[in-house]
Amino acid sequence: MVEFDAIVANRLVYEMSNISGTFVVNANDRTCTCREWEMAGVPCVHAYAGFIQNNKDPYQFLDDYYSVKSYKRAYQGVIMPIPNKNI
Repeated sequence: MVEFDAIVANRLVYEMSNISGTFVVNANDRTCTCREWEMAGVPCVHAYAGFIQNNKDPYQFLDDYYSVKSYKRAYQGVIMPIPNKNI
């Protein structure tokens, strides 16, 4: 398990430090200076550590792309089969 030291700037901005470096997490903007959160839409380990230390629910910070609502919207239509050209 990775341990972080947290400095809380306010309830949604944290500075997370460990042996690998120091990272600034802004939960309001859904960003971290490691850039993983912006690239994947999923909070990085630094953000999760900040959320856990500050009693926040990490799931509320997931990108909408990962929601059940988005999944259902993507597959709500009929997907027509593609005929096999060899038949």
